[in-house]
Amino acid sequence: MKQYLFSFETDHPKRLTWKETILAGGMMEAFLKAKQLVKQYAQEKGGLIRVEYIGVRYLNN
Repeated sequence: MKQYLFSFETDHPKRLTWKETILAGGMMEAFLKAKQLVKQYAQEKGGLIRVEYIGVRYLNN
């Protein structure tokens, strides 16, 4: 498993920015999980959510 790092940001006057680590086997799986998180956060926070891919961390298991 790899840890894919994403940054999320709301598009409100009071901008919220946070980072999420997504465990996934590959890049496509990570992006699909990030897309699901965007939908979830958009419903919770009400508004547009911007996503930025930061990078990947490899785990030594």
